[in-house]
Amino acid sequence: MLERNGDKRMISIIIPTIEKNRDLLKDTVNHLIRNSDPENIELIIIPNVGRTFEQATNWGLQMATGDYLLFCNDDVLVRHKSWQTFMTEPFKNPEVGMVNGTGYNWKDLASFWFVMIRRDVFEKVGLLDENYTHFCSDHDYSMRVKTAGYKIHHLPPLPMITHLGSMTTKTLVNEKELIAKNKELFFAKWGFK
Repeated sequence: MLERNGDKRMISIIIPTIEKNRDLLKDTVNHLIRNSDPENIELIIIPNVGRTFEQATNWGLQMATGDYLLFCNDDVLVRHKSWQTFMTEPFKNPEVGMVNGTGYNWKDLASFWFVMIRRDVFEKVGLLDENYTHFCSDHDYSMRVKTAGYKIHHLPPLPMITHLGSMTTKTLVNEKELIAKNKELFFAKWGFK
């Protein structure tokens, strides 16, 4: 049980999804329910129909009531209850604003398939930038967290967390063009490659 000052700490788990990934989503949700403390999780599943990843995620963020907000893809399998401890323990350091549970980072920036932020950091940094379309908004948000004065704690690859691998973006017919466009936007905004 996650506790601070005797109070339970709620984790809001935000999962944008598409119709094509229904079976993946079912596995993701079943694994989360089976391997979480049900008293301190809130599942927010957002159908990503006619929306970008950023719009769907922002909708979920606005509904979330948790003390911690977890960005989770619909193709992630959590295989052990210890994930909650691994993801929340680094927040004991008040300088840590984001925990990257993916085992991957690029230039100290997180990829949002399994990343947690504190509620107060979200309230300071705000929603994802909807100028991005499916790509680079995670790196942009990481930069905004760092610019706000917080650190990103990167966990090593965790055997209890499996990512089946960008199943949603593989359905985009213009994936390469979107990646190029969003990288250009990110590089122009933050001034590095």
